[in-house]
This record gives sequence, C-alpha cells and structure tokens, in this order.
Amino acid sequence: MPGGARRQMVVALVSCAAGAGLALLAGSQDWVSITVSRASPLPPIRLTGSGGTVEPLVPALAVVGLAGVVGLLATRRAGRLVLGGVLVLAGLAVVARSLPHLAAPSRQFALDLVEARGRAVGLGRHEPVSTGAHPLWPLLAAAGGLGLAVGGGLAAWRGRSWPGMSGRYDAPAARPGPAPAGVSTSGRSNAELWDALDDGRDPTES
Repeated sequence: MPGGARRQMVVALVSCAAGAGLALLAGSQDWVSITVSRASPLPPIRLTGSGGTVEPLVPALAVVGLAGVVGLLATRRAGRLVLGGVLVLAGLAVVARSLPHLAAPSRQFALDLVEARGRAVGLGRHEPVSTGAHPLWPLLAAAGGLGLAVGGGLAAWRGRSWPGMSGRYDAPAARPGPAPAGVSTSGRSNAELWDALDDGRDPTES
C-alpha cells in the first residue's frame, strides 16, 4: 500500500476510534445536577444525570462508531463508502445531541428525570427546582462526535483505495496438483490423468 494511503487509513481509524471512545467516556459522566425542594419535613431531592441518562443516543452512537472501526478494516471499496457515510451521520448526530446540554436543563426536564428515577414522592406542582449543568462532558462528547464524523468522511472519500484485511484470507487460486509418482504430465491435464486412473488405464500411455 502506498505510504500516502497508509497514512490516510491510520488517520481515519484513529480519528473514528478516538472520537467514539471520547464520546463513550463523556457519556458516562454526569451532565446535569438537580435539586427539588419539598415541603417540610421531607428533605430536598438531589440527583445527577449522566450523559447516557439524559441523552441515551450519545453512548449508543459511540458504540456504533467503535464497531465501525472494525468494519472499515474488514470491508472494501463500496462497503467503505457506505460505512464511512454511516459514521459521518453517527458523528454528526452525537454533536447535535450533545451541544444542547451545555446549558442547565429546564424545570420540566428536571421534573421528568426525577419522576423517571422514582423519586417524585411528596412532590407537588410548584416546588422550587434548581438545575445545573456540567458543560465539560457534553462538550467533549461533541468533540468526539466531530472526530468520528471526520474519520468517517475520510473513509468514505478515500477508503476505496485501501486494501481490506479480508484480502489476506482469500482462498488462493487453484493450482495444478502434483502428478502421481512416475506419471508424466506432458501434454495431459490433471483431470485427464485422474480420469485414466479411474478407468483402469495407464495414464502415461498416449
């Protein structure tokens, strides 16, 4: 493989793997914090939500990206074009789903999360709700999605010129087998020689 194509392939694979890994890591961290006050004597409800909780599609798409790295190695030509396109879409979706969480969630979002966690006991309709965001993690998830999209785009653009891993395991072309000992193969094909033996004839006879 020419040096330029090799570098392109490495850049694409590293970009996809690093981007997907970063998005997966960021999705496992806390993105939001919520505090809901309740009437005395009930204590306030405090909880946090990870990226996977508030935006489940982010870690799911990150897993798709990691699987795509293996797919880029195993596929060839048109397959890489299709897979590269899928990785671009997955990366852009991670970016689109992550950036809105740079800001604190709305009151309704917070209450929905509290209810989904089964923590809504004793809550009325007008309790004070305090929400906060941890913007570093959704920002890193978006950066990972961008890396995934860039790697997928490079694979879609140039991947058809990269050889596939599966080429190493292709069955070699059939080669004529060795003739039986003492048998001349001059001017005779292997099939003809074996046919003669099956018929009980001397294959060396013309």
